[in-house]
Amino acid sequence: MAQYLGVIGKTDYLKLYGRKIGIWELLEAQPDGWLCSLAFRQAMIPNSPILWDCGAYSYRHLDIPKLRGQLVTPYWAIYEYKERSKPGDIVVAPDALLIGNNISQRRQFNYDSAARFLELAALLEGRLPMAVIHGISTKERLGYALKLYELGYRAIALGGLVPKSSDKQRNLRIIQTVVEELQKLPEKIWIHIFGLSAPEYAKAFHKFGVTSFDGASYFKEAFSAGSFFFTDGEKLIKYKAVKPGKTPTAPQCNCLCCKTLREAGIDTRRYGSKQNNEGRAIHNLNQLMIAQRSAIESTGLFISANKKYRQISLF
Repeated sequence: MAQYLGVIGKTDYLKLYGRKIGIWELLEAQPDGWLCSLAFRQAMIPNSPILWDCGAYSYRHLDIPKLRGQLVTPYWAIYEYKERSKPGDIVVAPDALLIGNNISQRRQFNYDSAARFLELAALLEGRLPMAVIHGISTKERLGYALKLYELGYRAIALGGLVPKSSDKQRNLRIIQTVVEELQKLPEKIWIHIFGLSAPEYAKAFHKFGVTSFDGASYFKEAFSAGSFFFTDGEKLIKYKAVKPGKTPTAPQCNCLCCKTLREAGIDTRRYGSKQNNEGRAIHNLNQLMIAQRSAIESTGLFISANKKYRQISLF
């Protein structure tokens, strides 16, 4: 079954009663692991399997990849992963999205970076190196996937699909085509999908045989749009946070996060403080996983005696 990885970005903890509480501590069910990006310096890391991303989305508009003033190279990434990851984690080779005017340069960067990173990854004991497929067309993606396999990669991700995440049918056609070709290869491949986590995607990934996927859009919408989601089966109903003094339109929630914060006088359905927003984001992540579970159960592929997510190790 496809494993969902929650995303730890700028928000990795919530401060309450003078204590930093990891966002995972307020979830009723844990994701199967987490994705952490080198673009951010996390203050807290859960004791869970981690997929470490090189942060390509953060430098997507730069023709020469940089993070915090440092050139993003295979050597730089290996050093960062050595300092921050642990045995059992997955580490991603530096890559660049195929956007802008220098597509050929970005293609070459991706291949050269993947090749050198795989050589250097031997220095990281117990980590699984992963490279990312990019392409303007499905044909190009397929060709690049085979190149990565020939280089020696046995963990491959599909990226660059988030800008058209709303066009689910288009994205799913691309993903299914690539996954089916990777599944024909002699050795088993870990297949990860970057940035797509809606319940409809989760359902399809389980059918296709995708290994893992991640996504933070529902989490981020708590900050960017004040969105407060509630699950209705495999659907997510969107409400809007209200300003102090206004009556919330969203129903009251009794999930672990909302209940804990409400006892501290913080209503996740309202604006007001950083805690309101962070709590709403954690609530949204809770609701997303419930909706994913419902979508997967509807396929008949989800098997669990107590109807809750099982926490599955990456290895």
